[in-house]
Amino acid sequence: MNFANSRILLFALTASFTPLCFAHMSAYAYSNATIYLMDQEISAACGDRGGNWDATSIFEADLNGDGRTDLILDHSGISCNGAPVLSPECGMQVCSVKTYIRRDGLLKPVGERLGSILRMISASPPTFEVMNHGGSTTTWIPGP
Repeated sequence: MNFANSRILLFALTASFTPLCFAHMSAYAYSNATIYLMDQEISAACGDRGGNWDATSIFEADLNGDGRTDLILDHSGISCNGAPVLSPECGMQVCSVKTYIRRDGLLKPVGERLGSILRMISASPPTFEVMNHGGSTTTWIPGP
């Protein structure tokens, strides 16, 4: 069984037992704070229709070097149930990318940019390749 099939099997086994509003589960266990913020963003984007996150648009990493896990949520990973499918925080080409830094035990919003994260280039420091309006790409190192 390859990795993709393993993820599908994991999802199938957990979907009926997991009362979370996002359907795409990865093998990675998100922090409670991340799950809360994911739920909040789904609710804001999709309303009572609900929706799900693509795990490739959720990044938990130490963004400011303090040893604690911070968060980046890329709205391009949200799929709402029903129409419209895309988050209203997405335009024709890019979406909101929100950054949260852990302070006093809570994830606090510290920034928002437009783009679509294509991939994580490096984990130390966290560095991302981001698509901008017009299709150009840049390297982004988020921080406080």
